[in-house]
Amino acid sequence: MKSEMININVSLGGLAIPLKVNVSDEAHIRKIVKALDEQVTIYARKYPGQNLQTLLSMLLIEQAVALAKLQQEHQFIEEDLGVRLEQLKTLLETAR
Repeated sequence: MKSEMININVSLGGLAIPLKVNVSDEAHIRKIVKALDEQVTIYARKYPGQNLQTLLSMLLIEQAVALAKLQQEHQFIEEDLGVRLEQLKTLLETAR
């Protein structure tokens, strides 16, 4: 089944950004961009005089760090589940 794509415009730091997105993703994308735009506004207030490129760079770094932490946590959980699964398999095999 082919997904329907639409063109939307979002604003980040006052910069208009045209995007082509899946219809089912539009609301989610708009919500994320709104949250990112609010963070840029916070940075602009906290660091007056910084240009948009610097503010967006700060936002990029913040988001990359958050993503890296989530990926590390996900990896830890996967590894932990793998160990627990092996323990359960061993218990089941010894119970036979």
